[in-house]
Amino acid sequence: MNDIMVSIACVTYNHIDWIKDALDGFLMQKTDFKYEVLIHDDCSTDGTSDIIRTYQKKHPDMIKAIIQTENQYTNHHLRRMQYRFNFNRAKGKYIAMCDGDDYWTDELKLQKQVDYLEAHDACHLCIHAAKVEGPEGEFIKLMSPYDKDYNENKIFNIDDSILTGGGFCATNSIVFRRKTLPDPLPPFFWTSPVGDYPLQLFLAALGPVNFIKDVMSVYRWRVKGSYSEKVALNKDSLDKELMLLEKFNTLLIDFNDYFDGKYTLSVEKRIDIQNKRMHHVRYLRGDFEPFKQHRKSMKMLIKNVWLFIRYVVKGLDGFDKKYYREKNPYVKRFFPLLLHYLISGAYNGANPNDNFNTYEYVFENQELLYSGENPLVHHNNKKKRDSVK
Repeated sequence: MNDIMVSIACVTYNHIDWIKDALDGFLMQKTDFKYEVLIHDDCSTDGTSDIIRTYQKKHPDMIKAIIQTENQYTNHHLRRMQYRFNFNRAKGKYIAMCDGDDYWTDELKLQKQVDYLEAHDACHLCIHAAKVEGPEGEFIKLMSPYDKDYNENKIFNIDDSILTGGGFCATNSIVFRRKTLPDPLPPFFWTSPVGDYPLQLFLAALGPVNFIKDVMSVYRWRVKGSYSEKVALNKDSLDKELMLLEKFNTLLIDFNDYFDGKYTLSVEKRIDIQNKRMHHVRYLRGDFEPFKQHRKSMKMLIKNVWLFIRYVVKGLDGFDKKYYREKNPYVKRFFPLLLHYLISGAYNGANPNDNFNTYEYVFENQELLYSGENPLVHHNNKKKRDSVK
């Protein structure tokens, strides 16, 4: 007879510095039910596997590890390790998730979540607040739906899960009903660039999502080998983020198609948010194209010509003609420099004076990517508004 209530599913690879915290967090749980710990180690090379074996030897009835002798991801291009190696051998009524570089902090975490799910059959997914911790253990932020600090438990729905993207909840906060997952899984589970996002979407589409306000786990941010480290700010990672955003858009479309277009409105809103982020990422890569697109707009051209007429006599505060001529010698002598700056130069990243960096200013005021407003004009108007205050 199977009397296991929860199967804890953990995947790990080269997590030697953190795997003990994860395992200790599992073992400290105080429950009135049995649970098992399923671990898949993808042939770690740093000693993580040895630590898992030691823990398994001490707790043979609870910890059940699969330790690969060759890396499945690299050698066999296998993805979705949780689904392939943990979910399909789980015996619990519920599955709780936690990667090997994260950990739980509340000894009653599982009890609280299972108690709620047992009392609410319509709910298939229970989550909670988590602390995001940096590489040195520093506090980064609280992770919860919409990144808010709630003073009470809340109920969320599928629209919330869609609109908040993959940041709806920390993966290590997820507890869900095992039999909820269909067999076979929908195609979008396998084509998604990550494994937890499609799971969150699918479970939220089946009913209300319970959120517990208590902070019961830690999500480590940008530690070596983590997802967040892989998308840290550099050109290679920005290229990767662009690819991920495109794939997230595809995931949302495929998810919506699976549910016969039921969530089109929320999906379109989320895709719009992600498209704006893609503009921003391109800009961070040094690609002015998102901002340059405004040059082609007749509306923007007319607006900037009007600005030229407005400023041609009294001048535009901060526009240094001598500096601009020196830095942009290609501008024809007879062409008004201010007009060139307004209708063309700024969109190509030209600076109006030695102390004003157009690239940095647009980076700090991302709304300009979408409005097309001239950065120096925006800066001057902002100064005026601040002086009135």
